[in-house]
Amino acid sequence: MEFKDKLISMLGKDWYEVLSEYLHSQSFLSIGKFIKNQRVKHTVYPESKLVFRAFRETGYYQTKVLMLGQDPYFDGVTIANGLAFCCGDSIKDSPSMQFILKEIDLEYPDKQFDIGNGNLDRGNFTRLAHQGVLLLNKALTVVKNKPKSHMKQWEDFTKKIVQTLDNKPGGVVFLLLGKDAQSVKPYIKNCSIVEAAHPATHAYRGEGFLGSEVFKKVNEELKNLNKSEIHW
Repeated sequence: MEFKDKLISMLGKDWYEVLSEYLHSQSFLSIGKFIKNQRVKHTVYPESKLVFRAFRETGYYQTKVLMLGQDPYFDGVTIANGLAFCCGDSIKDSPSMQFILKEIDLEYPDKQFDIGNGNLDRGNFTRLAHQGVLLLNKALTVVKNKPKSHMKQWEDFTKKIVQTLDNKPGGVVFLLLGKDAQSVKPYIKNCSIVEAAHPATHAYRGEGFLGSEVFKKVNEELKNLNKSEIHW
């Protein structure tokens, strides 16, 4: 398989088209070499085929919300599956997911038992990805039990994604959860920003996320852009 075809299979055709120059740059190639070497020495999450899953689930032209988190689940108990905050095949939802779902119920109490709203499989955020929510972490990989261990290596990549979406025709809403995600704000010049504390902050400190109404705020911004709302 040629390198171009491999990139398309990893990220999807439309993301490849808008990122082509960057994806062939030394900056991007160096990330691949680094992660490959890390996997020799350490356990790295998620597995290789899932690193760019978010882009395959939500194409560039489909993206209308970027929901940005920190980095993948790192303990090996909550399974990282390539979608930010999503718990994959984990036995139970992570604290972050639990508080996200609580906040959704607070904001949309009438939707709690709405089968059409995706609530039968609420821990699986693929339903959001297919509505145009790019579920991205600031770092796409992490060493087991070492949070933020690859944050520096993914900085340029994340910056490129944010800037690309900030210039996307029609606009995008940026949902930034936590200080790490909010550090990309200087790169957002044209689009609206909704922000709150990271859901895990509420789990451990009992404050900062519940009651933020971030999901309603995102939908309000989407309405302002004449885009359909997300069924959270």
